[in-house]
Amino acid sequence: MLSIKYRPEIDGLRAIAVMAVILYHAKFMLHGKYFLKGGYIGVDIFFVISGYLITSIILNEIKSGTFSYLKFYERRARRILPPLFTVMLASIPLAYVFMMPKSMKEYSASVLSSLFFDSNIWFWREDSYWAEPSALKPFLHTWSLSIEEQFYFLFPAILILLWKYGRKYATHSITALFLLSLLAAQIYCRKYASAAFYLLPMRGWELLAGALLANLEMNGFKTQSKLLHAIMPAIGLILVIGSIIYFTAKTRHPSFITLLPVIGTMLLIWFGKQKGWVSSILASRLFVCVGLISYELYLWHFPIFAFSKIHQPDSAEYEKIIWIILTFALAIATYYLIGKPARKTSISPARKFFPILTSVFLCLLMTEVYFYQTNGAEFRFARFSKIVEMNYWDEKKPYYNEFSTHPGCWLSERNITPGHPFQLCQSREALNPTKRIMVIGDSNAASLIPGLVKHFGKNNIVQRVVDGCLPARKFATNFCKKGITAAFNDINKIHPDVIIIGGFYLLDEHLQQMQFLFDHELKDYRNKTIILGPLPRWGIEGLPAKLMKAYNLYPYKIPEMLAPSPETFTLDKHLAELAKTWGVAYLSPVKTFCSETKCLVRVGTKRDEIVTWDFAHLTHHASYVLVEKNADLIRKFVG
Repeated sequence: MLSIKYRPEIDGLRAIAVMAVILYHAKFMLHGKYFLKGGYIGVDIFFVISGYLITSIILNEIKSGTFSYLKFYERRARRILPPLFTVMLASIPLAYVFMMPKSMKEYSASVLSSLFFDSNIWFWREDSYWAEPSALKPFLHTWSLSIEEQFYFLFPAILILLWKYGRKYATHSITALFLLSLLAAQIYCRKYASAAFYLLPMRGWELLAGALLANLEMNGFKTQSKLLHAIMPAIGLILVIGSIIYFTAKTRHPSFITLLPVIGTMLLIWFGKQKGWVSSILASRLFVCVGLISYELYLWHFPIFAFSKIHQPDSAEYEKIIWIILTFALAIATYYLIGKPARKTSISPARKFFPILTSVFLCLLMTEVYFYQTNGAEFRFARFSKIVEMNYWDEKKPYYNEFSTHPGCWLSERNITPGHPFQLCQSREALNPTKRIMVIGDSNAASLIPGLVKHFGKNNIVQRVVDGCLPARKFATNFCKKGITAAFNDINKIHPDVIIIGGFYLLDEHLQQMQFLFDHELKDYRNKTIILGPLPRWGIEGLPAKLMKAYNLYPYKIPEMLAPSPETFTLDKHLAELAKTWGVAYLSPVKTFCSETKCLVRVGTKRDEIVTWDFAHLTHHASYVLVEKNADLIRKFVG
């Protein structure tokens, strides 16, 4: 095999990538705003570096006639699996102690999918409004490892075929694949953002960008210009750092704009070979040391952050620094005690390495299957689960049951149809209802449906709910734009007696947008509109977890009321005042369920009669109560 020269500046580039990701996930605040909103770009940097280095190794071995699939995947296994399995094993007791059943069931499924390197597909399929918040998923970050391994399952065969049958077209072929994948990313990020983010066809171009550099290098392509060697590393660094600083959650990604950090990384790889101030910084001891343990840092940081947030949802800034220190300590230990020895055949010969690896794999597999099959080890809370339902959403299937009047009336990105988004819903709705109560909004608005159906009848309800999409004029995604616009357009066709709009509002941005609604879409319907105020909000951990803590604090008792997140009361007061200003009616769940400082936690004594089953979504029993207590307000419009 031809040797690949070690390049310390690439480890320095890895250091930038991993620190960007870590600081991004830590969510540090600077002057009231999150610091490094584009830190997620670190993963894209990793993809380019990986594509370059792994393709360089493969091409060198193909050229020398020494390439072996067995040896290639053995190296991958030695590099990837021992640290990954170590982190997975360490996570088991933490999950067992700190996670509620629903969370633990999702955790187990994510670990299982990570073991088979299809966690990107799992998280894409699971990426819905109802899944656990991203910050509380300890192995969410393994989606990128799955992308890489899927890529390297396919790409060596492509390179071998190109080398054997079309060597002179190799560069053109890789470029074509790069462009096709980039185009797919651009198209999908507009319509199917989650698929674009998680799936290989829309991510492969970033790995192919590095592969293209490796192929050019293998073919002897060189840049002779001293001027380019002098300025391009600086331009590359500016593109990378600028993207990390200025990209935000609203940036369409991956898409054409992601070319900025990708090209920046390519420039640093290609022109970083020559000595210069940029290369000197990247090759400095500090950067290289962090780069060497970048994989271990990446593996450890997210589980540490996630379990810390599960244990203590409201984390102070100093606690986040402690998380990072712990991440470094565990990463260093894992690198020297696990990762580095596992890569050396002299220390870990195959006859010992693979039996141990297989044993650990089977141990993880059996453990996580057991946790999944037992509904997230629900037996841990046997006594508590007799009085509080902890897997409400899984058992009730409300998409097609209590919270949806008909199939297709509650849109998600996975059930939206070509043409009119609500055409399936429209085909099931009554042609001549006696009343027309129209509900528009996200899942918070859907919380009204069980109560409305019970008190006014299913045939009188027109539901236009779009997953995760506020009833506003400024849309987060094309999916929201298509769904909410269609809902507002249906108003003039349906001529409802009353329109109820609701959403998971945030104080400033969303309430300002609502003013536009009453100046445009709802201008002629102000006298027929009810705004649904905020439902009781319980923070990222959700009401069942809060009740569990209270249950342990006051042995075997569930308190009648608990204090929700302060924003519940702030939003309710502000939105009520705005409703008066806009001349529309206001329905306040806070007045229904809450006192001045606390809110009811349950509306009955049955297991599923808690007020919300997660952080802010009513159970069907709570919906019955909410509508019953406010039925007179609705009857003013419908008689």
